[in-house]
Amino acid sequence: MDRVEKALEYFYRGYNCCQSVFAAYSDLFGVEESAALAISSGFGGGMGGLREKCGTVTALFMLAGLSKGGYDPESPPSKKELYDLIKALDAEFAGQFGTTNCRELLVNAKCIVSEHPSERNAKYYAKRPCARFVETAAEIAEKHLAGQLIEH
Repeated sequence: MDRVEKALEYFYRGYNCCQSVFAAYSDLFGVEESAALAISSGFGGGMGGLREKCGTVTALFMLAGLSKGGYDPESPPSKKELYDLIKALDAEFAGQFGTTNCRELLVNAKCIVSEHPSERNAKYYAKRPCARFVETAAEIAEKHLAGQLIEH
């Protein structure tokens, strides 16, 4: 199973969008599955149900930080390099869906937007576009980060 499939598997097991993408790659850093799922658990639903930044994009940002090993606070160029990568990841996702905002993504898909988590069932998976977002974010991670992740 490749990592894109792994991300989708997490999502279809009931994990949120951020958990699904983050956990599919976090083991490359020696982060145990349980820790990865806990770290990313509050970022689903556009930041804990606030419907702000899409959790899949947040996972990309977290993975970008890991891929760069963070940044040296005494080295502005390393911080800029990380931020430039984050902006590029954000732009690629937005280029495919028009936005990285959870609420806007759901409205564009004609979904009812609620701050409360929805029950995960066949109806949910059939109506919600989130699996496409998980898949796309995992593909972006594969394209831009996987090689870097393996190096660390």
